[in-house]
Amino acid sequence: MSEIPGAADSPTPVIGSTARVAGTTRSKLTALTHTSIAACGGNACVVTWRGGWGEGLLCVPAGSRWRAALDATLAAMERQLEPSCAPDYSLYLNSAQLVKLLAGAVPDDQRFNAVARTSADGPNRVLVMLIAPHGRALAELGAIASLAADNALALIGADSDSNRRDFWRRRAIKTAEQLAKAKSDLSEAATQRRGLDQAVSSALRLSGRNRFARLGSIFARMGPFDAWIVAALEDDELRPVAASATVASIPTLDKNSAIADSLRRKSTIRRTNGEWRAPGYHEDRLFAGFSSYFCVPFESGAVALAASV
Repeated sequence: MSEIPGAADSPTPVIGSTARVAGTTRSKLTALTHTSIAACGGNACVVTWRGGWGEGLLCVPAGSRWRAALDATLAAMERQLEPSCAPDYSLYLNSAQLVKLLAGAVPDDQRFNAVARTSADGPNRVLVMLIAPHGRALAELGAIASLAADNALALIGADSDSNRRDFWRRRAIKTAEQLAKAKSDLSEAATQRRGLDQAVSSALRLSGRNRFARLGSIFARMGPFDAWIVAALEDDELRPVAASATVASIPTLDKNSAIADSLRRKSTIRRTNGEWRAPGYHEDRLFAGFSSYFCVPFESGAVALAASV
């Protein structure tokens, strides 16, 4: 008999073991099923749950023989429980209904009753099913199932709250790390900007024949860089005007020159050893002994800076 007249015929899928409940919560649910079985002198108990953080199923006993029978009984219960119905409903299956469902799990000459109890709160929903020998008062069996469902719902709700707190705690930690990195990046950018401003200020004060060599040294110290070439526009023609002592030769500043291309594009060119391929730039061969080099344009020229690391 059922306390839900005209229950829906459409089945509710049996819940799979996909819940993300903590180990302590699962242990408490297992203890709850054993307590419920002991309280009613029963044979088996099933707890299923759904919540905002997952869903799951717990069977006691968990042997393959019992699991098949409990799955079949649970499916029969859920076919009669309308998914959208209000919480706190009970459903009973009598011995005649359970004969085929429990075949193979219990002796053929024994009779049993089963009760399923639902309990819900917000997004969390719990169903507890108890199977006990025939003769146990159904009202008592239903009361035990109701207490078990309420306790299981409280455990799942507490676990969901814990998951929610952990989620926002992790999100807060990640956000704090991102803010710290952004602050560090801004600080580093400000430091680099101050260094560039100082370099430009120093360059504006340069004069004399060695000013380009001194300009190259200023830029090299900012890296630090191990080799450099400064090129400047003279009579609308780009020419190399200074280089570090580590530069073996001066490249031709034609269309295949990275220095010339940087000035022409008004943008920095970065080249990493191992990435460039023939024909490439003249500077690729010149700086082959370094790990990378940069070509940086300025108002009337460009500078190439190579680094070993």
